[in-house]
Amino acid sequence: MYKEIYLVDDEDLVNTVNAIHFRRMGMEDRVKSFTNPELALDDLRYRDNPGVKTLILLDINMPEMSGFEFLEFMMLEDFPETNEVLLVT
Repeated sequence: MYKEIYLVDDEDLVNTVNAIHFRRMGMEDRVKSFTNPELALDDLRYRDNPGVKTLILLDINMPEMSGFEFLEFMMLEDFPETNEVLLVT
């Protein structure tokens, strides 16, 4: 079970719809939504417990940074393998 769920999409509506699905599953307290991928990366970098199992729903096409660029930063900075990424578009 995931301790944290990150929704990273530049469209707020997409994040809202995904958050509703997680709320219906009783996981609303684990969801964090970001429309700016750089802010999501910062949150992942500086969280209190970086080793917790985390699901990241990541949009591929975003104006500030693509989902692939986001993944490159995660690999370059050696993020823990407890982060699981699902690319969406």
